[in-house]
Amino acid sequence: QSADSAEPEAEREGLLDRARLSLARLYLRDDRFDAALEILGDMPLNGVFADQALFDYAVAAAGQGRPDRALDALDTLSNRNLFLPWRQQVPFARAYVLEQMSRPQRALSAFKQAADLYQARIKELDNIRNELSEQSLMAQLDFTRDSDGILTDSYGRLRVQPSDFGMAEVLASETFQQALAELNELYQMQSFIAERQSRFESFRIMLETREQQRQVRIAETRRALENQQADQWQTLHEEFRETIATALAEDDAQFFMTAEQKALRDKLNEVEETLAGLPDDATTASQRETYRRMRAYFDWWIADDYGVNRWAAQKQLRELDREMQHFQAQRQRVETLMSDDDRHAELARRISASESELATLGQEVAVALSNARRILLSQVDSMLVAQQEELNGYLVASRHAQARLADQLFRRSQNPGAGDE
Repeated sequence: QSADSAEPEAEREGLLDRARLSLARLYLRDDRFDAALEILGDMPLNGVFADQALFDYAVAAAGQGRPDRALDALDTLSNRNLFLPWRQQVPFARAYVLEQMSRPQRALSAFKQAADLYQARIKELDNIRNELSEQSLMAQLDFTRDSDGILTDSYGRLRVQPSDFGMAEVLASETFQQALAELNELYQMQSFIAERQSRFESFRIMLETREQQRQVRIAETRRALENQQADQWQTLHEEFRETIATALAEDDAQFFMTAEQKALRDKLNEVEETLAGLPDDATTASQRETYRRMRAYFDWWIADDYGVNRWAAQKQLRELDREMQHFQAQRQRVETLMSDDDRHAELARRISASESELATLGQEVAVALSNARRILLSQVDSMLVAQQEELNGYLVASRHAQARLADQLFRRSQNPGAGDE
């Protein structure tokens, strides 16, 4: 509960300090140095805006004609990190105040120290620019992440803090935030594309496995078709058709006999063979007469049933034709399925098309990434160039001040009666 109450209290103090600093700067703009000093003097030295307050205090004190107070504030700032962008003027300002306090010897030393700092910082920025890359830039940024990636605030900006506070100014700019967010989104898209592309290999393995299984089934089906002896049955069917056609052409009634009639024919043939082996007497004569009547009745029966038997045989032939046609159609369909797999080809085509689309999208994302990276690094480089130009201005001013003070001190050394520090 105490921690929860402390956080709003800190926020109120921060807002109050910002309001004080803004009001003091309004007074400075109107040259109301006394009012500005009164407000700035009440601000804490360990607050969020303490450094800006110290510098503004030095400006107000110098404007009030109290360079000693200005020097105290600048000395305090000098012991802190000077090279946040707005603090780069502190070394020059401190040397300038010393010169205004008529302390040329200390001012000369301060200007020399400032020039050395500016020169070293310019060289440091040169090295940073020469080695500037996406990796070196990202190494200076601390992103807040969770399991899903980098977190964003309510405005969609990435939650990031600079490890080097010299990056704070460029990081706070809206253009840099947009470029950084776009770069992050492009990397997410590139990761998504790479993940999808990795799946294509699995799809190909699945297709190859399916094709292998299909070939196994085709081999099994062909063996089954061979076991059915389809070609032999087709030959027998054709022979049967030709035999029936010949019998029809010759009006061969015996060909179309039923099984009962064929059985009776065979018995009559046996009787005929038996009678042929018996002697010709009164007993066998009666038997032969009976056989002739039976044979005559049989021949009449065959002739009388010819139309019915022929129709029955033709009906069976037609049914056999239909079955053979159905069998041949099924066999042809199986052959077609074995020789052509449209579904496999369609799946392969879709995978190839999707892979091509992803490859094209990947190239577009790569180009966009290159452009976003270039824009981001260009903004940072422009910021570094601006800092160098500002530092160079302070460097030149410090060197000029050195030369001026060195000349004054030399002239005094040549004319001791002119006064000293």
